[in-house]
Amino acid sequence: MKFHLRAMAIARFDDTPARLVAVALLLLSLQTYSGAVFADDASASSIDDTDLDALINGAGVPASPAEQPHEPQPQGDDQLATIKVGSPERSEEALASPRRRQLEEIVVTVQRREESLQDVPVSVTAFSGDFLMQRDITSFSSVAHLTPGFVFSQQFGQVSPTIRGIGADRFSLTSEPGVALYVDDIYYGRPFLPQAALSSVERIEVLKGPQGTLYGRNAEGGALKIVTRRPSDDLEGTFSAQYGSFNRRAANGSLSGPLWGSLRGLAAFAIEDHDGYIENRTLDRTVEAHEVRSGHVSFLADPADWLTLRLSANRSQQYDTGPTPHATTPVTFGVAAGSLAVPIFHPYDAYLAALEQAIGPLDTLRRELLGSIAGGRTSHDPRVVSQDLLSWTRIKSSAASFSADATGEHVEGRLILGHLSSRRNLSFDGDMTDFAGLHFIDPTFTTGRQWSAELQLSGDADLHGLGSLRWLVGGFAFDEVGTERLTMVVVGLGQADFSIPSALIAPSNIPLLQHGALTGTTWRTHQDVRSYAAFADLEWEPLTWLRVHLGQRFTEDRKLGQRSVEHPDPGQACEDERQEVVARTWTPRAGLDVFFSDGNMLYASLSRGFKSGGSNLLACGAPPYDPEWLDAYELGLKSAWFGGLLQINAAVFAYQYSGIQIETVVGLSTRVENAAQGRAEGFELQVVALPLDVLKIDASVAYLNARYEDYMATDPFQATEQGAVINVGLGEPEDLSGNRLNKSPRWSSSLNLGLTHFTERGQIDASLGVTYTGSMFFDQFNHDFAQSSDYLLWNAYLSYSTGAFELRAFGKNLTDESYISGQFTPSAVLGGPISFYGEPRTVGIQATINF
Repeated sequence: MKFHLRAMAIARFDDTPARLVAVALLLLSLQTYSGAVFADDASASSIDDTDLDALINGAGVPASPAEQPHEPQPQGDDQLATIKVGSPERSEEALASPRRRQLEEIVVTVQRREESLQDVPVSVTAFSGDFLMQRDITSFSSVAHLTPGFVFSQQFGQVSPTIRGIGADRFSLTSEPGVALYVDDIYYGRPFLPQAALSSVERIEVLKGPQGTLYGRNAEGGALKIVTRRPSDDLEGTFSAQYGSFNRRAANGSLSGPLWGSLRGLAAFAIEDHDGYIENRTLDRTVEAHEVRSGHVSFLADPADWLTLRLSANRSQQYDTGPTPHATTPVTFGVAAGSLAVPIFHPYDAYLAALEQAIGPLDTLRRELLGSIAGGRTSHDPRVVSQDLLSWTRIKSSAASFSADATGEHVEGRLILGHLSSRRNLSFDGDMTDFAGLHFIDPTFTTGRQWSAELQLSGDADLHGLGSLRWLVGGFAFDEVGTERLTMVVVGLGQADFSIPSALIAPSNIPLLQHGALTGTTWRTHQDVRSYAAFADLEWEPLTWLRVHLGQRFTEDRKLGQRSVEHPDPGQACEDERQEVVARTWTPRAGLDVFFSDGNMLYASLSRGFKSGGSNLLACGAPPYDPEWLDAYELGLKSAWFGGLLQINAAVFAYQYSGIQIETVVGLSTRVENAAQGRAEGFELQVVALPLDVLKIDASVAYLNARYEDYMATDPFQATEQGAVINVGLGEPEDLSGNRLNKSPRWSSSLNLGLTHFTERGQIDASLGVTYTGSMFFDQFNHDFAQSSDYLLWNAYLSYSTGAFELRAFGKNLTDESYISGQFTPSAVLGGPISFYGEPRTVGIQATINF
């Protein structure tokens, strides 16, 4: 066996262009290395310029997939391999047979019907369940790293996806996402998503751009679709066990097959545990431990030739000692300027400021010594904290769905019913220190129940000389009831053994903090949501090379929010409040597709999306806010070349963003206002190629220029001193026009190289991947302390597999990069922005048995 391999390592660079050049060089080095041989004598494959014409013209490779004799495809690391577990295609004979691979056809349901991804005029990225398992992908954050333009954060169990700069950053009961989440076509309005949601998955689809016509509310930035596995006709199963860094133990398995008559069933489970990887020096333990349990069952029956019924249910629970909050706000005034945290929540910094005023500057050693005695320490190290309270999150979720699909000669019908119940408990150390004179506890309890129903009718018609028509009409109903209890507890404010200047702990504009009065304040909120929609979508094909799309959706949202506040001092509490919001919206779409060169497609589309308005229940006296709107214009290309050996997909887009819902901080509370306009332009490019039978290259890049327009706001972190009084957030409004939208990196990219070697007994797969995420801001003021640095994540995988057994080793974040995965701002006075960091380097091994 003869191997030639060129390796290239990219060290950490200080500037973005250097990193981009390094990735480009890696691509070029592989592109020029076309003489390498990665095969044995039975399946040798080497391509040079003289062989290219013969290869394209069919020397062993048919001109189209339809002309190719059916042969089993390799399981490899193709994103959407359609090989079923336990099926004959995964036999040892199939693995050992020599053949020329082609890129798999990807089937998606973006337009509410099964279509090839290359025929869908939407920018979409899809991943198969096999691909997710092979890459040890158990969360959407890993999916986002492989999808340029997609940023995903999850704090305290609530997901916050952003696509092309459009999303949301709020985490309260009344917040709404900017990207819709669907599981088996069931809309998840309350996105408390345990990581177990990605078990027993057949496919994940990431839809980019407004999907308001077919997916409705809160799909202005796009949609995330999870499609779970369906029961199989034949008995088959799989079991996998894994061990890795931080004592990670994981196992999952499934069993599927016929039960009685046409009834088939599937049962699956997933278990995962790992120890913590952040050192808490005060509690003398590690935190960020993780524990998840989930189960999934599904039943499928065909009581008649024209009718298919499916019933599914899942249940999951997750417990984490985290996420661990990190203080990232620098002191903006006084002698302690430049240290971490606003002094209100970090009195140690305030104490040092007063002490330095009296005796002069302190060196780092004396600061650390004082901190070890008095407490109040913060850390610049993302893997170390000094917190005297344990942060934790517990999530329980259950869901059930029923679908009925009826097929007629020219008309098909589908009924989808869904129910979701979720419960979240959390508590975190709000002051993020071990300061003895201050304990800030923020326990939160949230529950939600939702019901949804959707009816679809679809069909096709021959227009007799005017081409053909495909149509879809439907209706949607959604009902949700949610409650949330937020308790803020401050213990011992200003009661330390040493005194702190009162002006530093009780600014005159924050009366609730005067004399430590903020103790045991509880906010109770309740919200009822009802939404109804009707939609229609037409696809007219007047010519074989031309398609026209027209669609429209009407949505009515009704929300009723109620709030009550319990406070030790009744005079300090907000009055009980009730807010009702009603919004009616139209979200159309139009598009034109032109086919050329053997099915390749150019498309142009216009679409509109919206995010629901809501109630301001966490701020006293704040009015409700309206929906926000996004109008999108997109030009795209879907193409395949050289007999299916190369795919090039690209999109160029422009957004007009209006009525942007901005979370503003006023004193102790946050509120949402329709305060800004915005624009975004960008492009995306994906290239997937099989230059050799044993080599697959998947490269993608995204550029985004997303910014605010016509936006004036007061910086909540602007601090001014008036004698002994410190005022926070009372400065003059600033013009934020031109500032970048939250969580919108200018550049992001992904590169994956996969090698496959076939032997008589099995298959060896190796892959190396790197993802790049540019710097981005987490607030509209584009503060330096609210900006994450750009970063590279390197991942590697090596596996040996036969038809019945697979052994896999993996390493993720191989360079142990520290990066901010999410950030939010509860209050400028109560500590400022809180940051969370991604996982460190992890390695592991996994064994899988298929039967």
